[in-house]
Amino acid sequence: FNRWLKERMELGDLHRLLRGDIAKKTDTGGLFEVEDEIVDTGRLARREVVPTGPLLGGRVRWASGIPGDRERALLVTTKVGEDQLRRNRLNGDRRRALIWPGALVVSRPESDQLVFEFSLPKGSYATTVLREFMKSSSTSSSLDDR
Repeated sequence: FNRWLKERMELGDLHRLLRGDIAKKTDTGGLFEVEDEIVDTGRLARREVVPTGPLLGGRVRWASGIPGDRERALLVTTKVGEDQLRRNRLNGDRRRALIWPGALVVSRPESDQLVFEFSLPKGSYATTVLREFMKSSSTSSSLDDR
């Protein structure tokens, strides 16, 4: 998944959906194959859907078209075949490429402290959100302005 996500970011495709992508509905969690890039990228902009990437396994639902070709090319780089994944009983799954923390509140109870409060969708990790925050130089300067 991490290799897939890195490639997606490098290609500039993280915030758009491509025909053949497997997307996830943010309200129900249902997966579907993208057929109309324009319509579904609009839904992504409204945070109704999100692109997903493969977690390797014998039963993973692969994307089709160009996104599917990219996913399978990454599988080849792991030197693990689909038959080996099935033999090892790894089912596979799809993971959200983007998360949006809900009810985000950042406070500064002491001059040397920051406290974050937020909610995340199932399967998301707070450490991921905090790591992204710590990468941002513009965020720290805006907090200093308070």
